[in-house]
Amino acid sequence: MKRRNPANHPWATQRRGNVARHAYACEALEQRLFLSAVSWINAAGGAWTTPANWSNNAVPSVADDVTINLPGTYAVTGAGSTINSLVLGAATGTQTLNVSATLSIAVSSTVGSHGAFVLSSGTLSGAGTLSISGTFDWSGGSMVGSGMTIIAAAATATISSAATKYLDSGTLQVNGTANYTGSGLVFASNGTLNVGAGGVFNFADDGNLAFFSSPAG
Repeated sequence: MKRRNPANHPWATQRRGNVARHAYACEALEQRLFLSAVSWINAAGGAWTTPANWSNNAVPSVADDVTINLPGTYAVTGAGSTINSLVLGAATGTQTLNVSATLSIAVSSTVGSHGAFVLSSGTLSGAGTLSISGTFDWSGGSMVGSGMTIIAAAATATISSAATKYLDSGTLQVNGTANYTGSGLVFASNGTLNVGAGGVFNFADDGNLAFFSSPAG
C-alpha cells in the first residue's frame, strides 16, 4: 500500500527550522454583474442620453434597474440603452418615454397607468416582458427578440402612421384595446400577435398587414 506524502497535499504546511511555509490553493471566482437602481430626476423632462437627468449622473446601462416615476407631466426623449429592467409611471401626471434608438430590456418591466410608452422610430428588444397598463403608441420602428409586450386589460395601444413597423420574433399580447389606424405593420421571423379573450383589436378600413418568414431587412 502506498502512503500519500502529506508534503504533496496542496494545503500542506511545511516547516523548515522555525519558519512555517503554507501552500494555499486558490479558486477563481465567477464574474458577477451587480445591479443598481437608477431614477429619473428631471421634472421638466429631457434627453435619456443626458447624464445629469439621472440619479447617478450616468446614462443607464446593462446592470441598471431604471425607474421613471417622478411626479409630473413630462417626456423622456431619445431612449436607447441595454438595461436590466424598466418601471415607467408615477401616481399622478403623465410620464412619456419616447424610444427612438435601441432599448433592450432583459427582465420583466412595467408601464403604469400614468405611463406612456412611445415607439416612434427605434427598436424595442431583449428577452424581458413589458407589461403596459397605461398607453402604448407605436408609429414606427421595430419590436425584436424573444420578449413580449402585453397591453393590459385597461390599457390602450395605438398603432398608427404609414411608416413600416416590424414585429420580428417577439410577441404583442393584447388583453386590452389596440387601435390600428395606419398601415405598414409587418410580421417577420415568427412575430406573433395574440388577442386575449377580453382584448379588442380594431382594424381600420384602409389598414394592411404583411407577413414574412425571414427577418426584417
